[in-house]
Amino acid sequence: MRFKLLLEPIHVILGILKYSKTFDFSLGETMVSLGRSLFCVWLGFPALAPIYVFFPSLLEDYKEKFTVENLMSFYNSPFYWSHLVVHEFSEAKREYVKHIIELIMKLGGTRRLRILDVGSGIGSYTVHLSRLGEVTYLDISRKSLHLTKQRSKVNASGILASAEFLPVADASFDMAICLDILEHIAEPRGVIDAIMTVLGSEDSYLVANYDISCPERDHIGRLTRTEFEASIAQEFCISEFIFEVGSPVYVISKRSKHLG
Repeated sequence: MRFKLLLEPIHVILGILKYSKTFDFSLGETMVSLGRSLFCVWLGFPALAPIYVFFPSLLEDYKEKFTVENLMSFYNSPFYWSHLVVHEFSEAKREYVKHIIELIMKLGGTRRLRILDVGSGIGSYTVHLSRLGEVTYLDISRKSLHLTKQRSKVNASGILASAEFLPVADASFDMAICLDILEHIAEPRGVIDAIMTVLGSEDSYLVANYDISCPERDHIGRLTRTEFEASIAQEFCISEFIFEVGSPVYVISKRSKHLG
C-alpha cells in the first residue's frame, strides 16, 4: 500500500499527459491540470483541509452567494474540471469506478441496457457504461460534455441540461447513475423524482450517492445523510452498498423490498 502511495503522484502526472491528447487539451489546460496534481497529490490533499473546515461560517456565507449563474461558471472553469482530471487517476477513484460498474452489471444482468448518466463530469463512468448498452450522458457544463465526448465515442450521446430538468422521455431508461452530484443540489429529492420518472419498470434502478463527508463550496445541499435517506424511503425502495473505498452507494428502485 505504501509503495502504491509513493507511485500515486507519478501515476497521476503520466495519466494527465496521456489524456491531454484524448481530451484535446491545449498546452495551457495541460499545465493547469499538472499544477493542480502537484498541489492535490504531493501536498496531501484532501489531508490538507480547506480553510472553511476550520472556519465553517466562511463556507455558509459563500453558499448563500452561490447562485445558478456562478455555479455554471464554476463548473466550466479550469479550477473545477482540472480537479476532476486529477482525481480520475487516483487509486481510490479507479477502485470506486470498478465497484460501481460491477454493481451495475449485477443489477442489469445479461440484457443490453439503456443507461442515463446524470452529471457525467469528464466521463469517468460513461466510458465503461458504453460497453453495457446505449448511454445518454448529461451535464450542465459544456466543458464536461466536451471532455466526455473525447472519451466515449461509441454508444453514447451527450445532453447539455440540469439534473433537475431532464429533457428525456418518461420510462425511457433501464438504469441511471447520479454519482457525486446530489450534494451539489439544494433539493436533491427533486432530482431523484425526475430520474425515477424516466426509468421504466421495477427492474430499473438508480445508482446514486450523497457524499457530504468533506465540505466544499459548491456542496449547497443542506440535508444530512439520515435526512436524505428518509426522504427517499418515503416513496421508493432504497438499499445501501458500502465499498472499501469511497462513499456509500444507494440503489433506488420502485420495488417493494430491499435488495440483498
